[in-house]
Amino acid sequence: MKNGRSKSEMTRSLEGAVLQCCDDKERKKLLSSSVVLSSGSPLLWTGIFTAQEPNDPQKTALAIYDLSQIRDRVPSYFSCKPTCRAQKGEDVLRPRAVVLKHSSMSSVAAEKKGSWIELYIGTANGQLLKIVLDKALNSGCVTVLYSSDDGNMVFPRMQFDPVDHKYIYVASKNQIRRVAVSQCGVHSTFTDCRASQDPSCGWCVTTNKCSSKVGCSNSIWIPIPEDFFQKELITFQVAKVSGKVSLSLYLIAQGTVGPPLKCSIKAGNVDLCDNLTSVSQNSCSCSFSSQRLPPEGLRVIATVTIGDQKITESLKLRNCPNITETSPYAACAACVSVGCHWSPVSQNCSWTQGSAPQVHIQDACKEFSSKKYTPEILSVLPNQVSLYGKNNAVIKGKNLDPVVKIRLQGLKECDLKETPVLERSTDTLKFSIPRRNKGTVKVCVVTADGRCHSNATITYGTQPTCTGLQPRNTWASGGRKIEVLGSGLQYVETIIVNNKEISVKSSTVGVWFHSPSLRVGESSGLFCVSLRVGNSTVDCVHKLSYLPNPEFISFSTSQDVSYGLVFINVKQGRLNMRVEDVKVWGLQEEKQFECVVEKVISTAIVCDILETQEVRINVTSLRISVGNFSTILKTQVGHTDSLFCV
Repeated sequence: MKNGRSKSEMTRSLEGAVLQCCDDKERKKLLSSSVVLSSGSPLLWTGIFTAQEPNDPQKTALAIYDLSQIRDRVPSYFSCKPTCRAQKGEDVLRPRAVVLKHSSMSSVAAEKKGSWIELYIGTANGQLLKIVLDKALNSGCVTVLYSSDDGNMVFPRMQFDPVDHKYIYVASKNQIRRVAVSQCGVHSTFTDCRASQDPSCGWCVTTNKCSSKVGCSNSIWIPIPEDFFQKELITFQVAKVSGKVSLSLYLIAQGTVGPPLKCSIKAGNVDLCDNLTSVSQNSCSCSFSSQRLPPEGLRVIATVTIGDQKITESLKLRNCPNITETSPYAACAACVSVGCHWSPVSQNCSWTQGSAPQVHIQDACKEFSSKKYTPEILSVLPNQVSLYGKNNAVIKGKNLDPVVKIRLQGLKECDLKETPVLERSTDTLKFSIPRRNKGTVKVCVVTADGRCHSNATITYGTQPTCTGLQPRNTWASGGRKIEVLGSGLQYVETIIVNNKEISVKSSTVGVWFHSPSLRVGESSGLFCVSLRVGNSTVDCVHKLSYLPNPEFISFSTSQDVSYGLVFINVKQGRLNMRVEDVKVWGLQEEKQFECVVEKVISTAIVCDILETQEVRINVTSLRISVGNFSTILKTQVGHTDSLFCV
């Protein structure tokens, strides 16, 4: 309502909307809210909503809305006396973005700083969290600014220090605490400072410290770029003048005082530049003969030195006019990623003209932002892995040709990891999932222009364990079925026995493998067994004991009503063979008949050959297989027993 002169005028000005949060489940209770403090428009408002499910790990959700969208609207069941001017309807207002889902958020405060939105979140267990949104409302990682010792809930209302907003006041059951909204000093390296995703922090070149801009006067200050979630720290462009290629490097930094930028550019181990000059405090230029740029392109390593910090980037250089890719978007992304100029009018790639740095190379391909051209993830398999990750994971999707790498970022951690594409096609990418801590990560696919497209999730589960083997022994020829006992075994990729990697089999019960045979010259004994999970191994508690192959001494036969029994004498050993370990066939001249194993004891095997009408079987020898071991056992000389089927 507008603050009018009379109550009736204020009532008539009422506007409103029904807020909905969120798509995955209903969260109808509002715990805390805050207007995003800003002098501009639109009018953004954020709120914490909760579902009535006490043990849900994502019970609360933080959503951000554009309240300027409710102008001239009011829900139909609102009552206005006198009548509202706004048009009544049933529309709901959906969030512009769902920033975070968490088990126990209890309060929120928000502030806009430049193009960033900073959100401060209190929790029911006494923590103060911070998360940053870029101008497109993409969320960064969550950092913990404060955690109380008593674990008492943070009250729903928090207040910024009115003097300079450098602090925020947090109230709980028995205390009010003033907490700094930025803690730049805890980051000791340039990489950590940048990875903090705090727009108030940057690297001060003169002091070699992570600090605020105010604390870095008269020096180059390197903050997070405005579109950090898609922006590289170093950008470059290439031009061609009089048969030479000119490569210009630009460091995205603020400040004008400081020594010239130091650069090193190499192709392999050889300096690339015929002429290398430092142009200013944040740029340098390199020129070399165009004959050194082959048709397939040239990979170079650029090193930029800032104070005592070195930043190394791998750059791909290509002949700009010759860039043609499978789709318009792929051509645009490839063009701007190698420092060339993309023309949206003619939709072709050319050498860069002029000397202005391409600070916003991601914007060059915005015209292809529709799903017709841009990559889209449909599924990630597997989407549940162990802490050790997984080799040979697969992304299924659309328009995946221009993807150069896969990015994984935790929903709460500030560190992100990128992994290369191992194999590709238009709708499939094969890659390796790196190891990391337990939890859920967001997955997106990165194109050459630095943009990260689409979203999926991968959940990291428990660490696999191997608590035993069943059975614990095998014979020298191998091939015995060994069951693995433990937890998290669904993540196992292969089994390693005696430094030999073998495939793992799985069933509804668990996982198992066939024991490998001993190598030539190896003797029986105990051998270590480990599980391969990603690029790590997990040792089994038990070792696998290799024993000599079983020895079958003799056999005899007898006749039963409907089948013939075969008794095989076995030399007593420690193999403890099972029925499923042994296969037996009765041999008569060139014919063989299966002998179904019924019982195995330490010194004998009993099997039977089912009757076949009108056929007389005179078994003269047996073929016995135990895993990879096979032998022929013949009737002893002078033995006259015969087997007849009745």
